[in-house]
Amino acid sequence: MASDKQKNALAVAACAAALAGLALWAHNKQQQRTRVLRKQLTHLRFDLRVAEIEAETQRILAQMKRVDDEIAALAPSAVTFANSAQKLIDLDHEMLSRVTNVTFLGQVAADKDTRDACTKADEAIEDFSVQRSMRADVYKAIHALYKGAAYQTLDKTTQRYVHRLVQDFERNGLQLPEEKQKEVQAWKQKLSKLGIQFQQNLSEETIEVKFSRDELKGLSEDFIAALEKGDDGKYKIALSYPTVFPILNTCTVESTRQAVEYAFNRRCISTNVAILEEMLEIRHKVALALGYENHAAYVLEQRMAESPANVKEFLNDLDNKLVPLAKKDLDDLLKLKEADCERNGWKFDGKINMWDFRFYMDQFVKKHCSIDSEKLREYFPLTHVTAELLSMYQELLSLKFVEISQPHVWHKDVRMFAVYDARPGKVGHLVGHFYLDLFPRAGKYGHAACFTLQQGCANSQGVREYPAAAMVANFNAPTKSKPSLLGHQEVVTYFHEFGHVMHCLCSEVDIPRFAGTRVERDFVEAPSQMLENWCWEKEPLQRLSSHYETGEKLSDDLVARLISTKNANTGLLNKRQLLFAIFDQTIHSKPKSNTAQLLKQLQTEIMLIDMTPETNFAGSFGHLAGGYDAQYYGYMWSEVFSMDMFVSRFKKEGLMNPKTGLAYRELILARGGTVDASVMLKDFLGRAPNQDAFLLSKGLKVEGPRV
Repeated sequence: MASDKQKNALAVAACAAALAGLALWAHNKQQQRTRVLRKQLTHLRFDLRVAEIEAETQRILAQMKRVDDEIAALAPSAVTFANSAQKLIDLDHEMLSRVTNVTFLGQVAADKDTRDACTKADEAIEDFSVQRSMRADVYKAIHALYKGAAYQTLDKTTQRYVHRLVQDFERNGLQLPEEKQKEVQAWKQKLSKLGIQFQQNLSEETIEVKFSRDELKGLSEDFIAALEKGDDGKYKIALSYPTVFPILNTCTVESTRQAVEYAFNRRCISTNVAILEEMLEIRHKVALALGYENHAAYVLEQRMAESPANVKEFLNDLDNKLVPLAKKDLDDLLKLKEADCERNGWKFDGKINMWDFRFYMDQFVKKHCSIDSEKLREYFPLTHVTAELLSMYQELLSLKFVEISQPHVWHKDVRMFAVYDARPGKVGHLVGHFYLDLFPRAGKYGHAACFTLQQGCANSQGVREYPAAAMVANFNAPTKSKPSLLGHQEVVTYFHEFGHVMHCLCSEVDIPRFAGTRVERDFVEAPSQMLENWCWEKEPLQRLSSHYETGEKLSDDLVARLISTKNANTGLLNKRQLLFAIFDQTIHSKPKSNTAQLLKQLQTEIMLIDMTPETNFAGSFGHLAGGYDAQYYGYMWSEVFSMDMFVSRFKKEGLMNPKTGLAYRELILARGGTVDASVMLKDFLGRAPNQDAFLLSKGLKVEGPRV
């Protein structure tokens, strides 16, 4: 018999062998997953060099032209769905990921040469897309399909697609004389170039302001420690949201806040204001040429709102209802400022300036809600928030997320996840992939956004690509002494943008035109806005919180105080959103605009606070050049539906009720743009939507609420 010593040695050896076998199995499984992953994401590349980007761009353009030429060569009598519209669907199916490869890095690459090459690729593809939209020969073939007997045999979603193709061509002016068509095409190509240049100028903005330590009083030591020092010993302040907002919120030195607000709202003023004003003139010319009164009328024709008159009525009605709240908010802030000036021996100028706006709102919350926004950050370390956010979305939407080790990504900070179905009967089926790129860096897209990288559609041969999306944000990076800590509003932003990611991944549509977030623009924000509400409820907040030093959750009392801040300053905050929306509608309803003069007038009228002289935030209002032209109202319009969905279903049936979550996934997220948003809402709500929950959420009274 073996001795105890020998037995122990054998046991250790057996254990080691077992562990080695387990490690080998895990390694093989990881290798297998990596091979499968590469197969699933065949077309996505984040390592293309400048020359490869240029060459691939030309191949993309050539393939687009080849498909268009094949369709254009068809005699009307020879047109079928398979040889016309289906070819365009298949082209879209392949092109998104390939276009992603040569354009997306323009938003996130660390290398400027790569970003510049992607910008040029984007310009070339956009320019060619305008040419494609004006091809009368392709329109003739698609129109023959639309008017032919074969159209009636198509399913409703495919009919919707063909009808939209015909509408697109007609809205691009193919009914105009040839010379006018050429003029419209030239204008649209110019608009494309100007829009891309506007966004590039904004991304490449490098202006900084500098301050001494004394000029940064009120800011935390951790914030100061994260700043870069210049040779003169002063701290450099980059004009990015993670840096600017803490200063405007908490710096007690008025002159510092004034200098930062002035610089922030002058970003790209020397370049982008002229670009925007030129775009406004061209958009108006195009609208007139196409038979519309103005650009807003042209855009809104295909939105839920349908017309500028409906948008104007919605915005003006809300503006009037908010006046009493806004005046009370302003009076509250003025009292705080007056007391502040008296306490410190400062001269009181009797008004709230734009550099006072955020500061005294923060002071109001501290005084009346006993919430210190900087102390609150300590409860929201990014790693914990991310883990709980992912857990909640998985639970709510019947999904499973698995992080990919050693992923193919564009920067070392980026994390990648595979998403699997967890619905009964579909457990383990791959849904798609998402990426998290959460920290700022030079040249990176400066806001928070979701980028669809690949659509989850199958082509006519049954080849399926799985959806992929990237959430790009600019949260504070961890320092040597502290992890990345999020403000509560950043947690809300995280939930919102990740909601867009889920909208992309939960899509179950095989026509790319209608996949994911490709719904009416004035509805697209609603699914994500709806999910923001979890950040204002007790149980989710306590799940999301974990003090970075102690692990302590938010107490019941602190949660209650935090929730009470939701309607703090609601009048002024919503008036600010109305300012953006009304400004957007106004400039897109006129032949031309002096944006600085108009903003000065509207800000005083709507917000009751004067704009700082020599500033003009239109130069950094990226929405106006990035696809939200005449559509910024959609944020507030969408809130009507997001609040109705939340209050009518989740608030009543349970915040984490998987049955309600699955209904939301299948009736709202999965259907993309295959049906009108009004139909999806009625299916989910069991009735037509109404404004009651929305108005109540703004602190406004509703007679006989129906929610």
